[in-house]
Amino acid sequence: ARAGGTACESSSWVSDSSLICKSSSGVMHSLTMFASVSGQFSNSGFMYSYNSPSISSVSHVAVPCTGGSLISLFGSSFGTFSYSSSVRVGSTSVESTVWVSDSSIVGISPAGIPSVNTTAVVSVSGSKGSASSLFSYFLPSISVVSSVLDLPTTGGVSITLYGLHFATNDYSLNLRLGSTSCESSQWVSDSSVACRISSSLPMVQEKIVFSISPKHVVQHNQTLAYSPPLLTLAHPLNLPTTGSTVISLYGAHFGSYSSSATVRLGLTTCEATAWTADSSIICLSPGRSTQSNHMQAIISVFDRLHTLSNRTWSFDEPILVFQNPGNSPTTGSVSVTVSGLGFGTQDHSLVVAISGSSCESSKWISDSAMVCKSPRGVSHKLSILSSFGSQNNAVPLSSSFSYDIPVQNSVMSQVGNSSTVRVVARSTSAGSAVLEFLGQNFGHSASLVSLMYGRNHDRNEFICSHILVDDGTVRCNITDGIGTGHQFILAVGGQILFLSGALDYPPPIVFSTSLGMRNAGSTLIQGVD
Repeated sequence: ARAGGTACESSSWVSDSSLICKSSSGVMHSLTMFASVSGQFSNSGFMYSYNSPSISSVSHVAVPCTGGSLISLFGSSFGTFSYSSSVRVGSTSVESTVWVSDSSIVGISPAGIPSVNTTAVVSVSGSKGSASSLFSYFLPSISVVSSVLDLPTTGGVSITLYGLHFATNDYSLNLRLGSTSCESSQWVSDSSVACRISSSLPMVQEKIVFSISPKHVVQHNQTLAYSPPLLTLAHPLNLPTTGSTVISLYGAHFGSYSSSATVRLGLTTCEATAWTADSSIICLSPGRSTQSNHMQAIISVFDRLHTLSNRTWSFDEPILVFQNPGNSPTTGSVSVTVSGLGFGTQDHSLVVAISGSSCESSKWISDSAMVCKSPRGVSHKLSILSSFGSQNNAVPLSSSFSYDIPVQNSVMSQVGNSSTVRVVARSTSAGSAVLEFLGQNFGHSASLVSLMYGRNHDRNEFICSHILVDDGTVRCNITDGIGTGHQFILAVGGQILFLSGALDYPPPIVFSTSLGMRNAGSTLIQGVD
C-alpha cells in the first residue's frame, strides 16, 4: 500500500478484505491511497492527508520595518527534511527560508509597515499553517519635529518629522495636526516624513498624529501652535459717539475661514464682527460708553488675543450748539439745557462748567443734550466747558452765556444815604472813609470787582481799596483826594456800571495867614483840606 507516490513503511495482509499500512513521513495532504497485489494496482478512491504545519511561537515578537532580522518559527509538522517550504509575514514572503527540523524554520524578516498582530504563514509542499498575534513590526516613534515656532493660519508651510519605523515605502501615509489633515503627506525615509500643513485657525495646541492605516495611529506628545492674531492697521481711528461705524482692521493670522472672532475697543465689544480674510476683519463700532477717550483695539480669535498697541481710537469731541436759557442770576442755581453733539451714549462722569466754574450739578440726557445747574458767577460772553471722562472742549457760543448785569439801588457813606457822596470825616490816613453801594448782581468774589472814580474826564483817577462784596452790596475804602464831582465806575467781571451819585471831597478851610518879611516875598497859610 502507498499514499500518493510514497510507499508505506510496511504493509500487512489481514484478510481478503483488509490491509494494514504503516505511514511514512510526509507533509502533503489529500493523497490518494493505492493498493498493489502481485503487480496489480487499485485506486481506493480514499484521500489521505498529513497534519498541516502548526506555528506555536516566534523568536522575535517585533522587528524593525526595514526587515533583515533573523527570525525563527517554532511549531510542528514542518517535515522531516527540507521540502519546498516557505514562510510569509502578512502578505510578504520571508527572505532565505531554511528548514531546520520538523519543528523549526528560520528566515530573514521582510520589510513591512508598522503593525501589530501580523499573521505568519508557513507553507510546506502546499500544506499551510498560520498563526496570528505572534508577530509585529515596530510602531512609528516621533522624536523631533522641525517647524517654525508659530504656524501661519494660511497653511502651506512644510514641517518634517524625524523618528523611527516610518516604513520603507510610501504606504497609505497620513499626517494631521489635531483633526485637520495635512494638505499633503510625504514619506521620505524610514526615519523622516514631511507634512504640508493646511490652513486653520489660531489654536492654542495642535498635536501631531501619524497614521499608516486606520488601525495604526500614533499621536506625538509635542504640540504645535498656529500664529496668534496680529493687528497692524485700522481705519478709521476717530468715531462718532453713537457707534455703528464700520471699522476695518488689517493684519495677519485671523484664520482661514469665519470663526468666533471678536473685537473690542477698550473694554467695550463691537456691536458686530465679520471675518473677511486671514488678513482683515470688520466690525461695527460700539457707542461711547466709557470715560476714556483713547482706547486700544483688542482682537480675539479662539481666545488668542492681540492688542493694536501703536494705534488708539478716539470719539468725536463734544460740540456745543446752543444753551437755554442764555443767562443766569449771579446767585446761580438755574437749570441750563445745553444742546449739541457727541455727549456720549451713557452718563459717565459728565461735568459742565461755565467759564471755569463747575456747575452745581451736571446731568447727561442723550448724545445731544445735557443739563447744568449754573454756579454762582458774574460777567458775560462766557464759554461753556464740557468735560467727558478725559476729554475737554471749551466752545464760546454764538449766543454767549451771561450773568445778570449789576444794578445800583443806592449809595451810602458814613453819614447815610445820598445821591451826592460828601466825605465829611477823614484823617490823613488813606481809606478812612467807607463807601457802600447797594444793588443787585454784584457777585460774590472781590477779585472780580473793581471800583474807580474821578472827575468826568478821568474816571480812573482814584481806585477804591479793601473791597468787600456781597451779591447786593459793594463796600470799599476811598483814598485821599480833593475836588468835587467825582464819578464812580463799577466793573463786575467785565460788565461796566456807571454809578449814580458823585463824590465831593471837603472844601479847604483857612485857619490863619502869616505874612513874612516884605523882601522875602512869601505868605504862610494854615488850615485843612
